[in-house]
Amino acid sequence: MRAGGRRRIVPVLLAAALSAAGVGCSTSGSAGSNSIAPGADGLLDWMVEHKQDVGLVVLVDGQERLTHRPDEHFPLASAIKVLTLVAYAEQVAAGALDEDATVTLEEVDRLYLAGTDGGAHEAARSEWGDRREVTLDQLTHAMIRYSSNVAADVMLRKVGGPPAALEAAARHGMATQQPPVAIFELFRSWESSNENVRDLAHATPAGTPRGWAMLMEQVRTGETFAAPAAATVRRHLEWPMRLGDNSRLFDRFGTKGGALPGVITEASYLELRDGPAVSVALFLRHLPDGIQAQLLQSYAHQELIRAFAEQPELLTDLAARLRSP
Repeated sequence: MRAGGRRRIVPVLLAAALSAAGVGCSTSGSAGSNSIAPGADGLLDWMVEHKQDVGLVVLVDGQERLTHRPDEHFPLASAIKVLTLVAYAEQVAAGALDEDATVTLEEVDRLYLAGTDGGAHEAARSEWGDRREVTLDQLTHAMIRYSSNVAADVMLRKVGGPPAALEAAARHGMATQQPPVAIFELFRSWESSNENVRDLAHATPAGTPRGWAMLMEQVRTGETFAAPAAATVRRHLEWPMRLGDNSRLFDRFGTKGGALPGVITEASYLELRDGPAVSVALFLRHLPDGIQAQLLQSYAHQELIRAFAEQPELLTDLAARLRSP
């Protein structure tokens, strides 16, 4: 999606893993055509031709309008960082964590694997300036805004590890959600593996489109959240509202996505001014390298999510196409 002043807001990706997979060139792990027509139309055509690799749930004003493989598990890539955000927000609201507590950058840097996050850590460090300590809230911002893997690992530890994130998911109805893992340890394990990196990517923690669309809807409305926790989650997910004309176009716009070799994910909610509210989980897997590279350059998957709100007839048409043999 290109929002507001047409500035693209796709989250920072796991660039080294994508490079290892050869994104932008043909590899033995790829299948099918390596290019699509430009924009959302080309993505829609690919989705219809590869129904088995698409997970999609669209809620309009709280009601399911389109579902495709809603309860099947898809790898989440960096979208899973939202579970750490939810656990953090709820613990801060309960007084179990202090958002102003600090962590030394020495502790943060110990978990940094250079070249593995598309410059996310460097972007966060630039924002932090010369300080030697950062707050938990600043780390959470870096985890969501820049998709910093280092910040995600530190914050996962601070909230109590994977079990705490999984408990947060369960509180919001995500009964079959798989737990997040420490990204530092995950990438270290990939370095010593003989498996194809695309296969490794597709074996990472997974969740269902229905579970994630419902979570986005709950964040949007505040349902199932204590008010202070909902406010914290929204404050971090809605960073795109500070870009371009977004504050004029939307009442709310929150998003988190991610990518791994062959995988693109996006979980979003938006409220158009004078228009409907939409919550979406769009999960794509087994993307050929060339097509994934196109999507990461065009952001057609983000354009499509905005189109779901602006063009209601698109939902009806896509539902029919996905149901066709």
